[in-house]
Formats: sequence, structure tokens, C-alpha cells
Amino acid sequence: MSRYSAPKLLFLLSDYSYFQFSWDSHAAWRLAYFPNPWIAGVADAQDTLDQWEALEEMGGLSHEDASDLIEELPYKGGDPGNQV
Repeated sequence: MSRYSAPKLLFLLSDYSYFQFSWDSHAAWRLAYFPNPWIAGVADAQDTLDQWEALEEMGGLSHEDASDLIEELPYKGGDPGNQV
């Protein structure tokens, strides 16, 4: 027996966290927020990300270089509800 797969919408946020919405019917919805554990709630990480993205937009970093830097961000485990 196959299980019906609910449609899903994802919205990627500027800090690479995302919202996910899915539904099976008008009465069955799932709404979720998935924070980026490397960036969400860690103010200096968000500032660093913003600087790298600005450099990328100006041509100072390639997309690959910016992606590599983001990949190497240290995990700080911030609480997305509290900016530190």
C-alpha cells in the first residue's frame, strides 16, 4: 500500500534557516521552522555571513569560495530566540 505524500513548500531564509509547510487536507497542516544551528542566534556568525555575501555580490569572492567559507563556520549552537 502506498502512502500519500503531502505537498511541501520550503522558504529559505537569509541565514539558511527555513520554514516548511505541508498539508494533507484543509484540516491537516504541518508548519515547521528549522533554524540553522551554525548561524541562527549567533550574531557574529550572521555578520560574517553578510560580509561574505556582500563580497560575493561585488565580485570579491566566487560563489564557490563563499560556499567554502560558510561550510567552515564553527558550530556555536546558538539559540535562535536569543541573539548573543
